[in-house]
Formats: sequence, C-alpha cells, structure tokens
Amino acid sequence: MKVKIEWYLPCVMLACLIVVSITFGAIYFYNVKLDVEVLDRIPSPKKIKAMLLVDGAYNDQGWSQAHVDAFIEAIDQLQVIGEIHDNVQGDECYNFIKHFVEQGGDVIVAPSAKYNQCLNESVAKYPSIKFLGIIDPKLAPSPNLLTFFAKAYQVRYLTGIIAASISDSDSFGFFVATKTPESVRAINAYALGLRSVNPHAKLYVIDFNTWDAKDLEVPALDYLFEVHPDIKVLSYHMTSHYIDQYCDIMGLKCISYNISKSDNYPLSNLTSIEWNWGGFYKIILSRIINNSFEPGELLLSLRFGTVRLGHVNRMLSFVNTSLVDHKMSDFLQNKKDVFDGPLFDNQGKLRVPLGGTVSRSDLLYNIDWYVDGVEEVPYENAK
Repeated sequence: MKVKIEWYLPCVMLACLIVVSITFGAIYFYNVKLDVEVLDRIPSPKKIKAMLLVDGAYNDQGWSQAHVDAFIEAIDQLQVIGEIHDNVQGDECYNFIKHFVEQGGDVIVAPSAKYNQCLNESVAKYPSIKFLGIIDPKLAPSPNLLTFFAKAYQVRYLTGIIAASISDSDSFGFFVATKTPESVRAINAYALGLRSVNPHAKLYVIDFNTWDAKDLEVPALDYLFEVHPDIKVLSYHMTSHYIDQYCDIMGLKCISYNISKSDNYPLSNLTSIEWNWGGFYKIILSRIINNSFEPGELLLSLRFGTVRLGHVNRMLSFVNTSLVDHKMSDFLQNKKDVFDGPLFDNQGKLRVPLGGTVSRSDLLYNIDWYVDGVEEVPYENAK
C-alpha cells in the first residue's frame, strides 16, 4: 500500500513543547517535564515537501507503523506536504528518491538499515536535499544528512528488571533479527537488567540473521522451548509481532517492541519498549522550515520522550517498582548508565573496568560482544 498525504493550510507560529509521561500501568507513573524546546520564529511561507520511506507495512504494529504514525502527526501539525511509501525494499529506494527530487521534494526520511547503500549514494547525488536516517556505521557523514536514534537500551534494562521480578525461572528467551551494534546493545542491557535482580539469570538468544524472519519465527520458538523448556518470559528485537502471538497462545509473558501490545494481548503482554517519534519529527522538520537544519548524529536521551517504558501489566503488582524507579531516575539525571564497569563478557573477559564505561563510539558502532549471562542458541534454519 502506498499512502500519500498533503496539506495546503497557511503556516502559523510554531511552539514545540516536549512533555513526556511514562506511565507504569496501574501501579504508579513517571511524569517527566524536561528538555523543553520552544521555536519562537514564524515558519517561512515557503512550503516544504517531506517523504517517508519504510520497509514494512504502514500498519505492521512494529517499527514502520511507529514512524508512519509519528510522521503523519508531525506533517499535520506543521502543514508540511507529506508523502509516505510503505513496503519499500532496498533497491526500490532509488526510484522513489529520484522521482521525489524531480517533483521538488525537500526532505527524505528513510529510517531503516536496508536503505544504507541507497542513502549513501543519494546523499552525495542530491546535496540540496535533506536526508534523515538511523545511526549506523555504514552511513557516511555528510552536510545534508542527519542520523538519529535514542537510548532504547536504557529501557531494555528496565524491562529486564521487570522480567526477572515476575519469573521464578533463571532462563529467559530473546529473538533478534540480525546482530548489529543496536541489537547487541539491546540484548546486553536486557541481560544486565535481569541479573540486577537475579544474578543467576541466563538469556538465551536466537539470531535469525535477517529482518525478514516471519516464516522462521514459530519453528524457532518451538526449537528454543525444546532445548530450554523452563523459559517463561520472551523478548525480541524485530519488526514483527508474531512472538507476541506465540506468547499469548502458549501462556507465556512477552516484552514487546516498537509500539504497545497491551490492548492486543492483555494477558500475555508484560510491558513494552515503545517508540514515539512525533516530537522528534516536529522539531527536525520545523528546523528545516526555518533554515536551521544541522547535520550530524543525534542520540536522544530518555528525557526527550522518544523511547519509553510502556504500561506494565496491571496484574503484576509485585513487580520491583522501587528498583525500576531508582534506575529510571539515574538514567534521567545521567548519574549512571547501563554499561558502566565492571563488565565481563560471556567468555569471562573483563571488557569494562570498574570506574569505566563503554565509549559512545563503541556503543553505537563497534560493540559486538555479549555480557556475562548471554548465550547464543544455534538455530540451523537461520539464514
């Protein structure tokens, strides 16, 4: 499905106020008012055209839908002429960009690693066009490119605390589309959160080595439970929601990713790592309107509200909320990060000494090792 959206209303004064409320089920809630940004200039009368490309369906209940919903919200508020294309694969990216540029487009948003090669070539070919992509070591810096992500690994840590608090098993399962610095951060943070509550926790990981794993997921789930039948909580770093369905059918607990699944799976959904890109897109598009675009790399903190801890299942009143609250406070105030030392990898090697931390560069681009407690489960059908 291809979706095209256009607005032609007069530009008005824009004020962007980021107010973050991270709600913790019926137990208690966080109300955070930080990193407020107000743009006090009237946008230029000149219209801008922005295009979003996503590699999944616009309503996939995952990564693509999170960006589509946020993009629609932003272009609606800013009266930007918007164009959205879903299910765009890597090679198709070139044709969409070429046509959009020929039609007078200004901004192209392509938040998927599948578009890395396409973006690198297009950024160089069209220097007057602004491009937005996900932080990735394969994207070359450029004066017309902004790469972005958020500290989702901090929320992963919090979900590890929650998972270990409700399970009487030492075994936990995790499914990942492919091994990248982003997914390694997620796995390690989750494992560290688990072991902060249960020092004996083991996280068993299956890597599909592909983002298109929907035909592999159910057999892999069955296989994981053959070798580790005591697992009671699953989590994942993928674009689909088949694992949520599996948990619901099998009576397991699941930690979801991308958008909330609590309404769809009220019994099995434990909590979620949720994305809300609306505020980010509003700020970046408004800067482009006002000719104040800045290229580079943005790693957004929890204070920004782009990634957050979703509703915790209200039936789980015994979750260790005091520990979650303490760690959330540390992250919001930058007192302590997830990857502060000492940290050992799963081979017993000291990776980060006491008093040290994983550098920003290594965290974003180079980390390829798992922390103590993580074990990869070989799956023969992985691509």
